[in-house]
Amino acid sequence: MPRWILPLVAMICVLAVATATVVVWQSVSGGGSEPTKQPPLAGQLTSEYPSAPIATSEVSATQLGADQFVSVLSAENQYLRPGFVHDDSTVVTMTANQGSSDHSLVGVVVEAGEQWVSPVRPRACADRIVDHQMVCNDAGSVYFIDTLTGRATHTVPLDGGMGYGLAYDGDNAYVVSATTGDKTITQVTPTGRGWSQTYPSAGALPSGDSTTTLATDSLVATASGSVTVASTVDGRVLVNRPGGASISTLADGSILVVAGSFSNGQVSRGPVLVVRPDGSVDEVDGDSVATPAVSNPGESEWALIGGRLVDSRSGVPRWQVPVASGTLTPNLSLLTAQQAVVVDGDGARVHSIDTTTGVERWSAGTIRQFGENVGVTDGQRYIYVGPDNGIVAADLATGAPQWSLPTSPGGSVSVYAGPQILAVGDHLVVATPGAITVYNPTGGAASAPGEPGTTDQAAGNGDDEYVTRCGSAPVFEPQRFATSAGGLVVTMKVTATCPTGDVLSSGSTRITITQGAALVASGLFDFSRSVLALPPGRGADRPRSIDLDMTFSPGSFLRLPDTLPSGSGAAGTTYLVECEQVGGPGTLTEAPAPAGGASAAAVSASSPFIPQDVDVEAVCRRCPSAASQFGPQLHPRESEQPVGRSTQLEAAGSRR
Repeated sequence: MPRWILPLVAMICVLAVATATVVVWQSVSGGGSEPTKQPPLAGQLTSEYPSAPIATSEVSATQLGADQFVSVLSAENQYLRPGFVHDDSTVVTMTANQGSSDHSLVGVVVEAGEQWVSPVRPRACADRIVDHQMVCNDAGSVYFIDTLTGRATHTVPLDGGMGYGLAYDGDNAYVVSATTGDKTITQVTPTGRGWSQTYPSAGALPSGDSTTTLATDSLVATASGSVTVASTVDGRVLVNRPGGASISTLADGSILVVAGSFSNGQVSRGPVLVVRPDGSVDEVDGDSVATPAVSNPGESEWALIGGRLVDSRSGVPRWQVPVASGTLTPNLSLLTAQQAVVVDGDGARVHSIDTTTGVERWSAGTIRQFGENVGVTDGQRYIYVGPDNGIVAADLATGAPQWSLPTSPGGSVSVYAGPQILAVGDHLVVATPGAITVYNPTGGAASAPGEPGTTDQAAGNGDDEYVTRCGSAPVFEPQRFATSAGGLVVTMKVTATCPTGDVLSSGSTRITITQGAALVASGLFDFSRSVLALPPGRGADRPRSIDLDMTFSPGSFLRLPDTLPSGSGAAGTTYLVECEQVGGPGTLTEAPAPAGGASAAAVSASSPFIPQDVDVEAVCRRCPSAASQFGPQLHPRESEQPVGRSTQLEAAGSRR
């Protein structure tokens, strides 16, 4: 078996030569100043994605010592259902372990590529972040939490328990509790308790344990078999009657709820109530409601009511035939003067509808997912979850697929556990029960749907905008070894050997490191979902390198940092390294160029790959400190060893 012999751990992967495609973007300046375009809409990606992006960071639940991510909402996390709250900077969720009701609040600060675990351990949170602040609670207190750090800025004692609902209007929290059928809403300010109002039972429709609570600047609403809407100023009741559990909001702060009745064993749903910030209430015929996640200002009063697009001010529908129906309320993802994009949960389809006629323009398969939108837009494309759990970008006007990404890590086809796509500023984020993956834009600044697309690339790097797969070997040089909750972490400096950079996209690459006859680590790494792009470089003054943390998970390593020779005194140490692309070289042959000296998304071994001829017990006997911690559960250590650098290749071979 050919091997590469490297002084002080230099790793090389040989990739297959591939033909590169050069992407050229045309200018539309037209001989004068470029026409003014409408800026992106609220909730839209602020940069474009004309080509498939690469992951810039990924945080897994296992990295944070947990089995999975779960929703911050109390009605969801008790069943270990996933859910993510975000603004333009941060994604917030909770971690959980099977068989335990204990949760930790965690956040990923997307632009910085950092994550935090809050020192506060609440039971639930509201679903809204305002000015980098959200509210959470447990049985004893309400916490106002800074979402950039995870730390509580205010803690207010809570009398009477945590209740079953929590909302946040940007200033104050609202806790919902129930006693003998009555419903109580208590306002909690950062400095203490505000008003508290009890609303008598209005009767309830069968709803299981579904419940929703939210607040706008003027209104607070809670729905679970009965619907109560009150003023945030003083708790004055505006609506209190039987109804469904879904609540929708409009851009002006209006709240839409589904009322209903229960008589002789029969449930009747409808009408839809439109509660305005001034306290007025309108009724619109219909038994379901969805408001747009993204909408033009001119269409901000429109809603999908009973499957029809309806002007909520007049109650007049744009068309008569419903475009979606079934037991799951459809999601209205996008609404412009020309187009509505509807995600039909029951039919597992994305529908693009002409807003004037109600006629379908195009449709595509998606996943059946409960209670969440499954798509976002950059103004030119609709990016959604495909039937196989992969990510698809389709032309917004025609539905023609433009690019796709493979199945996201840690997701499933479950109605409760499919991937969720989030627009976090200019970053596309794919969140699953197992991982939160961040992607950088591949185009320039976005504009509103219907406007011309970006005419040039975002970074403006000219010929360096894209890198292509190189036919010669990149070099992996470990900078240090450390252990974490995830396993043995090897920090690499990875350098391309081609002046045009390199792309690693194999779905299964085996990396094996040995020292003499002793195995150090061996595992399979998946670069198809976390593509490694290596920057181009010209001359010695511009090295083609990027930093990468590679984690060998428990079961894939037999040595720890304190058992490995390191430092300048170990310059003569030789490591043997094997690299085999078990899954082939991968299909991606080009990717956006990263900046030299940047950090790539950390990767973890998807599974161990211990060679059959390795005597694991013998290795562990020689390395007692490793043996004491080797196994399915690895505890964090403070140990970290820097590695002396050596770039001289003594001998090289390859195994494909």
